Amino acid sequence: MGGDKIGFFVNPGQNREASTLGGQGISVVAYSDKQDAALEYIKWFAQPSVQKKWWDLGGYSCHVSVLSDPSFPDSAPFASDFLLAMDNVMDFWQEPLTPNCCWRCKNAFMIMWLPTRAPHRKRSTS
Repeated sequence: MGGDKIGFFVNPGQNREASTLGGQGISVVAYSDKQDAALEYIKWFAQPSVQKKWWDLGGYSCHVSVLSDPSFPDSAPFASDFLLAMDNVMDFWQEPLTPNCCWRCKNAFMIMWLPTRAPHRKRSTS
């Protein structure tokens, strides 16, 4: 499909007018014996020039220096909508709604990934 046949937009709001970020953050594991090396990598990766190159190669950056570059809106077909979404980012718990028939799968997932929340979950009877 050619570039003239595709478009991008910010998802419309539902309960809240907000955008969420997906993916995994970057961190240093407390029990790692390579904490210094991990921290050095994070410091390197967070540099404005590296974040610019990351964006140019197809990664997503929310570094202020990348987003505030006057050429950013034209750097990718979706870049201007990405800016709109980034202006409206909100951190909140987002849990997909599932039909009651999927409760067992959902509960199994929560027990595996969210052990502190799973025991408090109750099966819906509606």
